[in-house]
Amino acid sequence: MRSLKKVNKVNKRGLRVGLWEFYDVDGRMWCKGMYKNDLMDGYWEYYHDNGKLLSRGNYVKSLRDGYWQEFNRRGVLSHIREYKDGSKI
Repeated sequence: MRSLKKVNKVNKRGLRVGLWEFYDVDGRMWCKGMYKNDLMDGYWEYYHDNGKLLSRGNYVKSLRDGYWQEFNRRGVLSHIREYKDGSKI
């Protein structure tokens, strides 16, 4: 038996928790990541409209934190940027 990953959950208070995935009107995923008490918290990925990875990194309380990798439309790493409390270092 195969188990399915539960996504886009809310807790009893109606706050987003766990893994969330977002899709555009054509059904292409444009980002996915973790929520904790309705705040982006943990690893996130964003995608170009061609499905290739655009960027990835971590959020803490909905602010970018740590190293973020950015990729060009071919999926090749183009930049690494460091953030602290949402600000570029």
